[in-house]
Amino acid sequence: MPDFKKIVRERITALRLEAAAESDLTEELAQHLEDRYRELCNGGATEEEALKMITINPAWIIGVDDRTGSIDVGKDADLVIWDGYPLSSYGVPNKVFIDGDVYFDRSLPGYGMPHFPGGQQ
Repeated sequence: MPDFKKIVRERITALRLEAAAESDLTEELAQHLEDRYRELCNGGATEEEALKMITINPAWIIGVDDRTGSIDVGKDADLVIWDGYPLSSYGVPNKVFIDGDVYFDRSLPGYGMPHFPGGQQ
């Protein structure tokens, strides 16, 4: 029996089409992205293809890939540094940067949130 997932991937690549995962959820976005990523991988996408489908591909499709969708100098980004694989249920964030400022740092005392009242208690 032919491997239809492989055939579809090869044809999409040959046509230079970009696939993206859609989402209209704003709440619990991190969990939704993890679930969507897992679905894409289970559906036959490689890990790299699935990651692109939730990052750079949607940015390219709506025309903002010059500003977002990947990590590069001059692009807008909020970043999370993880202690392991970011799309794993076992990954734990160590630092969070928003607009270039540290908003969470696990190594800081208390809750590790320097921008919030009580975040250093």
